[in-house]
Amino acid sequence: MTKTRAGADLYTGALIRQALTGQGVSHRVGAGATERGWLATTGHDGPTVYITAHDCNGGMGYDVDRAAHIGFNAVVTDDQGTRMVYNGTSANLRPVPDAEACARAVAAHLGLPGAWLCSWCEDTGSITIHHPSTDGITGHRECDNPPCVARGERLVAEYEARKAREEAEAAAHVCADALCCPPF
Repeated sequence: MTKTRAGADLYTGALIRQALTGQGVSHRVGAGATERGWLATTGHDGPTVYITAHDCNGGMGYDVDRAAHIGFNAVVTDDQGTRMVYNGTSANLRPVPDAEACARAVAAHLGLPGAWLCSWCEDTGSITIHHPSTDGITGHRECDNPPCVARGERLVAEYEARKAREEAEAAAHVCADALCCPPF
């Protein structure tokens, strides 16, 4: 299989692809020994990182059923041998946080400068809370990732400073004629 199922189908392919994209990691789908395929990423001069998901029935591929998901793995195979970049099967995470953790580990391995957005809340300032067994959305909470909180505080301060500056300019404005300040 070289096509990813839609995210609404509750399979892991859309999750890991979205997480990788959020971290700035380019990737492609490949087919090989498994029918369900794998994802491959390559840094500028680095070796290829292969990503697969494992399910509790012994299945493997990047696009497995979320209900059976037991973890993502990311490995590098090159002249030096095979090395684990990320081992989600030992982390015991639900599919969404597992995909995000895998993507962060792959981005770090590839030497990317970091995510261009907050991977916890995708720069919305609000983290979606998922049901532990179905991954359905049950609510939201404020993002408490320290860099995201600091960025939010900085944006609020910039907004308040801009608003105060505009109010001061408006208060200092003196109308010179009817074209400047129409009398309606």
